[in-house]
Amino acid sequence: MSVVHLSGRLFILASALLLSALPASARTAKLGVGLFAPELGLTPYEQFDEIDRLARHLATELGTPVVGRSYKVPRDLGADLRANRVQLALIGGFHLSSMSGVVKLLAVAAGGGAEGSRWSLMAAQQTNLRAVRGQVLQLPNVSPAVADFVEHGLLESNISLLKLFKVASSPGLFSAVEAVRLGAAVAVLAPVDTKGLVPLLPRTLRVPPPGVVLLSSDLAPELVEPLTRALLSYRGGKSLASGFVTGELRTYQGFAAARRRQRLALVPVAPEALPLRQGQWLAPQTVALELPELTVADLFATVRPP
Repeated sequence: MSVVHLSGRLFILASALLLSALPASARTAKLGVGLFAPELGLTPYEQFDEIDRLARHLATELGTPVVGRSYKVPRDLGADLRANRVQLALIGGFHLSSMSGVVKLLAVAAGGGAEGSRWSLMAAQQTNLRAVRGQVLQLPNVSPAVADFVEHGLLESNISLLKLFKVASSPGLFSAVEAVRLGAAVAVLAPVDTKGLVPLLPRTLRVPPPGVVLLSSDLAPELVEPLTRALLSYRGGKSLASGFVTGELRTYQGFAAARRRQRLALVPVAPEALPLRQGQWLAPQTVALELPELTVADLFATVRPP
């Protein structure tokens, strides 16, 4: 059993589609399971331990070799997917929400509850946005779209984060929070129950829990059901002590809308519906708030540099 820890920056999701063209004869008997969930707040050693525990459990339940791999950034998960070294992965709620249209959800982590956890901008002491403007905001590398989640989901603003903060990036939640505790940053995107930190904003994001997804079709169809059962029977280490439960992709698709700017759409109405005298107004249903769906182009969007 081996655990591999890799690093990089981007994850090209189209690799899942490319692997679907592999013939059945090319399918491997070895199963690879990856871990990219920075929001779990694990140290590198704890990441190794968690994915190794999961791999050993799946190997026992399925009776087939399973290799666990841990990743700092999604780009390297994509590289292993293209190289056919990993077929499924435990992925954090932020990143999974941006790719939920091209994966099959097998199970979700039970520890944070079915609705996930609440996140906000957190500071070491009580303050306000105006007082910390121009200082360092530490963002954990939970998703290439993390800045969009903060701008549109938390700040509900069209103003770039770069005009409010000096933005810095950390490979995971653990190191991002430490930056605030050590005074290297004034605030961090983190769960609202982070010990020793207080919310900078009244608004929060409800982040879905990490989920295990099937990334590749390079897996015998008859293994999917036993694999799901094996996941649901798992009780892991520090972050997965409560194991997994079933979940729905629409939870992640709904959260994905938080990173998109809302647009006002005026719906045409018949002439007879228009006001005929002063004091009359259009019916409320003639105005709709549009939340556009994610497109394929979103999956290839360039990460905004900090």
